[in-house]
Order: sequence, then structure tokens, then C-alpha cells
Amino acid sequence: MERFVLYQNQVATENDNNLIFLDKFGCQQNMVLPYGWAPEGQRALAWKPTNHGVSINTIGALSVSGLLTAMFFA
Repeated sequence: MERFVLYQNQVATENDNNLIFLDKFGCQQNMVLPYGWAPEGQRALAWKPTNHGVSINTIGALSVSGLLTAMFFA
């Protein structure tokens, strides 16, 4: 607990402009909604890929001023 309090004190004195946050997310090309819409009395039809597709990952660096950089990879 003492280490956590020391960390909180150190972070509290930091300038917000020095903080950078990393965020990672991924998606696949075959992602589709699990539901559809059609006029009443008609069947909803849609194309859905059957293979897994390519996974695409993204890493972004964010600061208080906005996005600094981003990298995409498969």
C-alpha cells in the first residue's frame, strides 16, 4: 500500500502534457452484425463471409493534445 501512495504522489505532480497512453485494438475483415432489418413481412437477406479473413491490429499513441501516431499490422 505504501508503494501505491508513493506512486500516486509522483503521478499527481506530473504535468499532463507529459502523459502518453497506448491503445491497442483489433478487428477481422469478416465481422458482421448478428441481426438485420427488412420491411415488415419481408425476409432480411445479407451476404456473410464464411472464412475467418485477415485480422488487423492497430496500436495508437494518445496524448492530451490528440493522436500522436498509429500503426496497423496484420
